[in-house]
Parts: sequence; C-alpha cells; structure tokens
Amino acid sequence: MSALIPTGFDNITILRGSKYVGLWEWDDCDFEGRTATIKIKNIHPDFKDEKNVWEVGTAIVEPLDIDGNPYKGRVKIELTKEETFLLSIPEEEEFLYDEEGGYYSVLNIILDDGTVILSANVKVVNSLEVEDMDYLHYDKDNAILIYKKLNAILLRADEFISTRDNLIDVIIPETINTFNQKLEQYNLNHSEKLQIIEDIATIVGQDKNIVNQDKLDVESMKQNVQDNKDSVSSMKTAIETMLDTFDDRFLGRKDADPLVDNDGDPLEIAALYYNDIAKELRFYNGVSWDSPVAAAQTYAQQANQSASDANTSKLAAKTSEDNAKASEDVASQKALEASQSASAANDSKIAASQSETNAKASEDVASQKALEASQSASAANQDRVVAEQLESSVQNLALQVTNDKQAVSLDKQTVLTAKTDVEAIRDNLQSSVESVSSKVNISDIQDLLTSTDTTKPLSANQGRILKSFIDNINTLLSSNDITLDELQEIVNFIKQNKSTLDTLGISNIAGLQSALDSKVDASEIESLINIDLKISSLLFDKPSKGPLFVKVSPSSIKIPAGLKLTVGTESFKIITDYTLSLVSNLLIPETKTAGTDYFVYAKSDATFYISSNDAITTDRLIGGFHYGLVGETEAATGNKTEADMVKIRGINEYSFWDLKYRPTASPKGMVKVGNDWYDIYLLNSEHITNGTSKAGATIAAGATTNGRAIPKIPLEYGGNGTLTYGKFTWFQACEIGKAHGKRLIDYAEFPTIAYGVNEQKSSSTNAYETVVGEVEHYSNLTSKYGIEQVAGVQWIWGRDVQGIGGSAWLTGFTDNRGDIYAPANTPTAVVLGGDRDDGVVAGSRASAWLNYVWYSSWLFGCRFACDHLELA
Repeated sequence: MSALIPTGFDNITILRGSKYVGLWEWDDCDFEGRTATIKIKNIHPDFKDEKNVWEVGTAIVEPLDIDGNPYKGRVKIELTKEETFLLSIPEEEEFLYDEEGGYYSVLNIILDDGTVILSANVKVVNSLEVEDMDYLHYDKDNAILIYKKLNAILLRADEFISTRDNLIDVIIPETINTFNQKLEQYNLNHSEKLQIIEDIATIVGQDKNIVNQDKLDVESMKQNVQDNKDSVSSMKTAIETMLDTFDDRFLGRKDADPLVDNDGDPLEIAALYYNDIAKELRFYNGVSWDSPVAAAQTYAQQANQSASDANTSKLAAKTSEDNAKASEDVASQKALEASQSASAANDSKIAASQSETNAKASEDVASQKALEASQSASAANQDRVVAEQLESSVQNLALQVTNDKQAVSLDKQTVLTAKTDVEAIRDNLQSSVESVSSKVNISDIQDLLTSTDTTKPLSANQGRILKSFIDNINTLLSSNDITLDELQEIVNFIKQNKSTLDTLGISNIAGLQSALDSKVDASEIESLINIDLKISSLLFDKPSKGPLFVKVSPSSIKIPAGLKLTVGTESFKIITDYTLSLVSNLLIPETKTAGTDYFVYAKSDATFYISSNDAITTDRLIGGFHYGLVGETEAATGNKTEADMVKIRGINEYSFWDLKYRPTASPKGMVKVGNDWYDIYLLNSEHITNGTSKAGATIAAGATTNGRAIPKIPLEYGGNGTLTYGKFTWFQACEIGKAHGKRLIDYAEFPTIAYGVNEQKSSSTNAYETVVGEVEHYSNLTSKYGIEQVAGVQWIWGRDVQGIGGSAWLTGFTDNRGDIYAPANTPTAVVLGGDRDDGVVAGSRASAWLNYVWYSSWLFGCRFACDHLELA
C-alpha cells in the first residue's frame, strides 16, 4: 500500500521556542492501522560537524473527526516547545527571516514501513521569548505595539523630560504625517496592510547599514525616518541609557495612580504608568503624577515604535499569522478532544443503556414473578400445574363431547348400565390420586385432598378439584334427567381412555414434577412484590430519548403520548398527547412573565400543570423550561433566520429539561447547545440568591462603573451572603462557577453559542440600552439560541489561559494564595465578546488575550457553562 502513497512537499515555518501543530491530507489514501514518525534535519553548512538529525514529536495517523471516526488520508503532527529548540539558526547569518532564505531544516513524516510521505522545508523563526522580547502594551486606538522589552530608563528626571521633549518637538513632527498615512492605509483591508508592511520593510532595509551594528536591528519604518537617521541614532542612544532601570520605573497598566512601584518600594522620580481610565501615560514628579497631552504621549510611543526593529515588526506579523494557525490547530485539537470525550461519553451512555436493559430485564423478571405470585394467590384453590393439566383434560373432554354429541344416540338405560363401570373408574382415579399423595416426599406438598390452605403447595388442591369433578359426575349419573346425552359422551370417552386414566400420576403428567420443584414460597413472593412496588414508585419512562417536551407555540408545549410515570401511589400511562399552555395551565394566581423559569408538575389523577414554583411537594416535578425575553412576535435580526426565531420566541426550545435529560448544574436560565448547557444571561452580582443566570438583575463586574456591581463571595469560599470580593478577576470568576457546579467558556465554543448577533455592534455605541448595567434584552445582541447580551455588552472571562516560561516569582497577585513564576504580567486569560463601547470590535468571534489573570475592571464579567446529563 505504501507504494501507492505519493510523497508530498511543502514549505513550513516553525516558531522556535513554541509548540508546533501541523496537519496534512492525502487524497484517495487510506492509512488505516498505520503508524508514523517525525524526523528533522538541520541542513545549514554550519551544522555539518554536529549531530543534526533528530526523531521528534508525535504523529497521529488518521485522527478522529468530530463524530469519532478516523479521518481517512490525514496525518497530524505535534512538536513540543522543547523539541523546536533542536531546529538551529546560524548565529552570524544575515537576513534570517528574508522571504527567500531561512530554510535551515527539513522535516520528514515516515510511515512504519519506511515510506516518506512528506518532505517539508522548514523556515526556522525565533519566538519573542527566544529573542528576549515581550509584548509591553497594546493601544487599540492607535494600533501601537511595543515589541522590544524596555530595560533601561533615565537616571534623572531632567534627562527623561529632556529626551521626552526632544521626541515630541523634534523627531516626531517630522515622521508622524507619513506614519499616519501608512497607518490609515493599513486599516483599510488585510491585503493593503500586508503591502504596507512590505513597503515599511523596504524602507527599513535601506537603513540597515546604519543600525545593523546593534543586535536589535533598529530600523526606520518610514522614508522620513531614514532622512532623519542621525537624529534617530542619537535618540536611540539616549533611550538605551534612559531605559536602564525601566522595570522599576514603568509600572504597567493601572486604573488609578499607584502609591508604590511594582516591587512595593517608594516611587522614583520619572516613574511612569499607563492609566486605563484616562487612556494615557502619566509621569511621577516626586510628589504627584503628571498627565502630559494625550497626543504627545501617543507621538512618543509612535517614535519609540519608529525606533524599533521594523524587521521585528514584520517577524511579529508573520508570528501572529503562525500563532493564528497554531490557535486554529489547537481549536481543531480541542474539537477532536471534545469528539473523543463525546465518544467516551457515548460509550458510557451505551454502558448505561446496557445497565438500563439489564435493570429492565430484572424488572421484567420481578414483574413476572409478581404475576406468577398473583396467579398463585388468586388460584389458591388450584394446583398451579396439575390443576391446569387436569382442567385442560376436562375441557378437552367437554369439547370432545360437543363434537361427538350428534353421533351419540344411547338412551338413559344404557347410561345407567354404564354407571358401575364409571364408578369403578372413579375409584381407580381416587386411588391414583391418593397414591400420588402418599408418594410425594417434598416437605411442603400437602397430601390432604380436600385442603383449602392457600399457603401450601398447589398439588393438594388438585385432588380436591378432581374430587369435585367426580362428584359432579355422580350427581349426573344418579339423576333421572333424560337429557344426559352429554354425560353419555363423557362416559364413552372415559371408556375409550380408561387405561390412560388408570395410570395417571406425578411422573406421567408432563411438567408436574418440575413445576412442584420450582414452586415459589410465600416469603419470596412477598420480597418480589416489595421490589416491584419500589420500582413502580420511581417510574418515569419516556416514549423516546432526548427532551420530553415538544414546543407547540411561543406559549405552549405538549407531553407526547407514551409517557409512563408514578405519582404518589398511582401509576399511569399517557395515551394521547397532552398540551400545556402558559395561558390556561398556569397555576393560579400566577401570570405569564418574560424571563422566567417554569416547572411542569404531574398529579396523581394523570393531569399536569405549570408553575414558577420549584418547591411544590404535593405533586411530582417532572421537568421544565425557560420563557425568555425574546418576544412572541419578535422579528429576526442579525444572522438569525425565521426558523431560528420559531425556536426562541417566548418559550425557548433549547431550554427543555426533564428528570432524565438535564444539565449537571441547576437548569434555571440555561439552554443546551451541542453537548453542553450555557447560561442565557450574564452573571449577576446577587448570584447566591438569584443563581448565575437571571433576567433583570445587575451585571457583575470588577467595578461599579456604568451601573455594574461587584459580585458576592460564594458561601463555599468564605462568603456570608453580604461580603463582596471588592474586585472581579479571572480567579473570582472560576470560584463562582465552581460554587454553582459550572465552568468558564472556551474560546473554541464561544463563536458557536454567540452566532446570530448583529456583528460589530455594541449596546452603548449603537444605543440599545434601556437600563445601563442591567441584564436585559437587545434583539440585535441575542444569539440564535436565545443567549442574551452575548456580545457587545460585557467582555466575559474565558477558560483559556496562556503563559510562557517563568523568569521571576510574581508576588501579591493571588490574594495571598501562592505566588506565580512567570514573566511580568503573565499568565493572561482570554476575554470574549466585546464591551458596550467597542462598536466594530465586538462580535461572536471577538477576543482579547492581553489581560493578566489578576486584572480587574468594570469591563470584565462572566457567563458559565456545564455538562449535559442524560439517563437511561
């Protein structure tokens, strides 16, 4: 089979110092049962005298798709962060990241039979970590990114101010016009951005001979900066001196003026930080913080950007593209893992189904035993087997008499003549019965023919029944009734079968002995009846899997025929569909109210009703649903279709739950999307009493700005129903979710649950808000699943966290619950969706990855998810 597989060729880029994931597909190829390995080789001449071939990574042949099936013809590989360091870069090589160069390694994927199915040239790029560089600050309004780690600062305030003034008054005015023109073009569309980056790279390339002496390859991004290279060079020297102790001087992002530096030491003159509220840099003059003109601050950062390595900017752009690809691959991996989890869950479900089958079989056996016991009890005057055998014989006799009646023409005298023979047969039959009784050795078989004791084995009663038949025959024989034709027929039959009747006994009556041996005693019957009653008391048997309820209209549902359940001591089955309405079946005096969770109750008389009270104990709660904020006649908006609206108008079809189909957490205010359940509403500050998802409550956030409120501390984490956190970081979001049996939402799943909103819109920018800071309904910002305020209202903390290798212990950021070993301001957690002021930034795929996990702001809230539970 390997001979039929073509060798693929590719050019790839691997970020040295970061995890790499790659995926390739071969058309019309089947790798079933195959394995593969990965080998890399450094091919630059500098490596010829060193070990340069390595077997690395993990190759997954035919990874599983989202349904758990092997993806034919695909191979996925993964290299760890440590393994990418085996890809070397020559120290003295120029233009390491030039479009035509930089391919210093080859990566091969080799099947288990030695067939090379992929040979890829590898462009090796140093990650920012390897280059000892770091993202410092992102200003979305001016699209400024400082890549170079600032590690020096002026030792005296007057030098800093002088340098700052030089930036503002001399350098920046000469470069800003050209930069702004380039920046404006950059924002037009993606292709123009790439072209501008290439133009900038060309301009920077013209200056390489001037700044190539320094390792940072500081190059100009504008032609005007080239014209002023002497000024830029002198400025670079001044800045390098200025930034010598920058980590003690630049304090990062703050909401308010800090009183001490990042190490907790007194502030030094010329210290600075970025104020998140005022959106500006501020400088410490020894007594208080100065706030320079915003434009001057922006120019200073732009000039610093101009002095940065433009080639690094190009690298960063490429890195961002590679990281996006890696994120996509990670998302694919998450989807694969989710599929595998779903497969495992399905296996568990199959096992649960088998357990249900076994339980059902046991229940059937119990029911059969109970039925047999009931039959035994109701037939206390009959032997369970012998009686049925002999009674059947008599019935056959009667049938034979009927069939032969027309052929019998004997008169009464003939019948009387035969009386003696019948009596002899009777005596023989009675003797046989007595013989059977005398030969039985089983201790619980009663040998008294006339016994009526129903607690003893049934064979004794059979003798009584037989005697009763004989007595009836005698009565007929002794009567003078001339209508004895039927009796004559019986006599004739007995004569014909006399030899057989004479030999009747336990041994020659089929099944009698085994039936007697298997007789169930009274204690076992009682035990089986008790088990059956226990099963019945828990009965809730749906006609099919999935949710029990079916949506009929925006205000009504139906319970399908076939539901079997027990309420109290009564068990019943629904024969026809049962329709319930919020208009006519709502418990009086309740009224239909938007944004309310409703519960469905069954009564013992086989009727049902709806209530918003989940604590009724007189009837049986069997499930419920959410009547949402989407109006019963609301038109479709955003990316929602009419079909989507039918499902979420009024009663939300995705919110249906019952005793065997529900979320693992409280079902209140939740909808099922795919294999998980999600909160309909943003987290509110009073979650202890409201739950995490409630309409009309106050949005929980890290500050009280714009009508928000700081959430209460859960009781599980030391709260008392009154105390708040005083902030709302990623840590607090995780704690609140855990207290309610829920979790944060992954970036990979968020675009799905948020789909349907009017993209690039926000509640304040587009004037949707009615009450600022309230959990309310905006049709344009509601997803196709009825999830409210899902984008453009509040950034929500996500589950994804990213960080790089540690460089120092960070103290004081975890509320005294341990330190963090990482670079400054990491790790960071993703936030999703966009806030009320974000406008075009907001949407179902909006995300930001720069906020460290201990950061708190009114911008950040939360929404939760949990697993699905379906019982057999």
